Amino acid sequence: MSGGVALSGQHPNLASAVRIFAPDYRPALAEPGPLKFSTDLAFDPTTLRIDNLRGNAGPVAFESNASVALDRTRPRIAGELKTSEIIVDWFLPVQKRAVPGAASSDAPRRAGGQPARRPAGGARWSNERLDFSALREVDGDIAFSAPALTYTDLKVDKPKVTLRLTDGVLDLSELSGRAYGGDFNMTGQVVASDVPSLRYSLSIDGADAAQFTGAAGQQEGRGVMTVLDLLFPVSSVKLASGTLGAKIDVASRGGSERELIGGLSGNGSVTFTNAVAEGVDVCRISNQLGNLDGLEGFLGLMGSAQGGSTRIANYVGQFDISKGVATLPRQRINADCATIDFSGSVDLPRWLVDIQAKALFPQHPKFPGFVVEQKGQLDAPNTRFVNSNQVQQYIIAKSAGSILRKLVPEAEQQPAPAPQDSSGSQPAPAPEPDPVEQFRNLLDNLIRKR
Repeated sequence: MSGGVALSGQHPNLASAVRIFAPDYRPALAEPGPLKFSTDLAFDPTTLRIDNLRGNAGPVAFESNASVALDRTRPRIAGELKTSEIIVDWFLPVQKRAVPGAASSDAPRRAGGQPARRPAGGARWSNERLDFSALREVDGDIAFSAPALTYTDLKVDKPKVTLRLTDGVLDLSELSGRAYGGDFNMTGQVVASDVPSLRYSLSIDGADAAQFTGAAGQQEGRGVMTVLDLLFPVSSVKLASGTLGAKIDVASRGGSERELIGGLSGNGSVTFTNAVAEGVDVCRISNQLGNLDGLEGFLGLMGSAQGGSTRIANYVGQFDISKGVATLPRQRINADCATIDFSGSVDLPRWLVDIQAKALFPQHPKFPGFVVEQKGQLDAPNTRFVNSNQVQQYIIAKSAGSILRKLVPEAEQQPAPAPQDSSGSQPAPAPEPDPVEQFRNLLDNLIRKR
């Protein structure tokens, strides 16, 4: 039996139409506009075709051709969907006030489609078994394209998605577009076996580094900026210009969130070209380190890191991932008037970070540098100035002498010749006073006299 039919339909309000099937649906765009469509259906014992599908889902126009093959072990869907620009936020449900104990709608799913319960004790990753069995129910080839897609502050121009699903293996052949002024492409695979596996590769090329790092938040994805923030926390450091590139390849196997995160392995790299950081002037710090010859110089160092800009030489950073732990081998950022070495690790299974950074100033080889470490929970780490005593010793030793001469002028007077003893011999000269100890004693005396 075969045949065909022309279908069309419409509803005056897209949100109301969706509520027929999902009564609680309340999109952010309260009046999205009508839902309307028209298409030609054709069918025979082995195939269902959907030709010339056109319409509007609120503000989004769409067109598509698709087919469903029925003469197989499992149905195979093939289709291509093209739309006008999509602003995802308009269609998302309005956020409801959280109910204590209620499961989040975006919580991970367990077998049967129910939200996975988080383990007791506040553990981050769930042990509930993940269910990918739906990937074995159908095969398909799907392609999607649009002139633009916007989600929150991220706008992707010319997005393209190509998916293939065969025998429980979902291949993401292409997820590409332009964002932050650069090109990106992602490929990936999910295998719905007894022990599910996944892998994905992401590449970013020619992105505007300032836009990208600004949108990445305070810590995530900020790379070089995170290191500068650590070393110079008195400033609000941000990338003002430059070009960013990145490559990431990861894979894992596991039947739960915890197993997948704990099994992550792979590597990645990040590059910055012609970058300029605003909020810190490293050369000003270097110059001030050479001007510690008085109280003004001593105090001036405290504010020298604030404001200004620093040029960063072209930088390539790399990291490796094994068992869910990303390791950053020691690497160097070359900036104007300074070099910055850093290394560390990010432990995703335990949600911990341990990173140490050290800034050195080539014009001051005896200066011990600034060493800062960040340890603790990934989203709320503790930051510590590691070598503060060494820095204080250096600064005091450099500035104590001149400060003493200004505060205690008599310290500049030459000491009277030592008297000779009865034998007529000159006694050994007294050791020169340590300016650091003199400076500390002076501060102690000043405090006691207040």
